[in-house]
Amino acid sequence: MAGATTGEFDVADHLGSPEEIAAYLDAVLEDGDDKLLLVALRHVVKSRGFAKAAQGAGLRRETLYQSFSTDGNPLAEEFLPKNTLPKISLSFIVMSP
Repeated sequence: MAGATTGEFDVADHLGSPEEIAAYLDAVLEDGDDKLLLVALRHVVKSRGFAKAAQGAGLRRETLYQSFSTDGNPLAEEFLPKNTLPKISLSFIVMSP
């Protein structure tokens, strides 16, 4: 196809339902890479919209946006001080409204 172009793939554009989000996060968890999990969480927040996610978390949109930027860290000490998280196993499920 001459002249055909494709846009950049963005996972956030394909996370429509809670079931898709839970499946995506579970798949990322299986990989065991903390950095990949942070990227996946960024995709989920982006798919829902930063303003809506910030409101639900009780944060300013700018704070959430900075935390989930490529240089940010949503698990930084301003949110979760060091040594406050136990060693746990995570799983994502869809909850009824």
